[in-house]
Amino acid sequence: MVSVMILSAGSPTVVGQQAEDLKSASIMTFESSAVPSMANAVGPAPRPSTERPRGRWSALWDELTSPAFLLGSLGPAIGDQLNSDPASWRGDALGYGFRLGSHASRLLLEGGAAHGLAAATSLDLRFRAKGHGSVASRIRHAALEAVTARMPGGTRIPNAPRMAGTYGAVLAQQRWQYGQVRPRGAALSTVLSLGIDVAVNVITEFAGSP
Repeated sequence: MVSVMILSAGSPTVVGQQAEDLKSASIMTFESSAVPSMANAVGPAPRPSTERPRGRWSALWDELTSPAFLLGSLGPAIGDQLNSDPASWRGDALGYGFRLGSHASRLLLEGGAAHGLAAATSLDLRFRAKGHGSVASRIRHAALEAVTARMPGGTRIPNAPRMAGTYGAVLAQQRWQYGQVRPRGAALSTVLSLGIDVAVNVITEFAGSP
């Protein structure tokens, strides 16, 4: 009886069955461990970055809510009111409201067009204060920040989006104020606007200095 059991345990059939069981278990273990690894390797598709759009919207919002936007609307409207420009608009508080709305609308159109063109061309219009160095170098930096834009690699090029946005906005303002466009006057206004941007940047550059 004992010899029969020994022969049965050591028979090729039993040993072969055990080998098959071990082989099957090894295959199942490999497959179960490989599936999570493959899933982790593939993983979910990465979400597209939204850092640049948030930065552009933030830059536009900061521009439209800045003191420069308020002063750029109030100041010219006062000058136009004193000069009765345009003459067809009233000289009372309502007329001043028209002039104020006209200049605010021009700045709104200018900012939207400039930042839209910058987004389409992957240019950065944001002002970056230098914050150190000599007075002359900081003034030069502030002036360059007003008339140039930065490419994705950091290289400066002429600020075409700002120039085009300003020029187009001035032409639109001329059209709704006078019923006609004055290209030469719009060009002069664009140059004057860039000069004001330089002055604002210089003030901003030194505003936080001790």
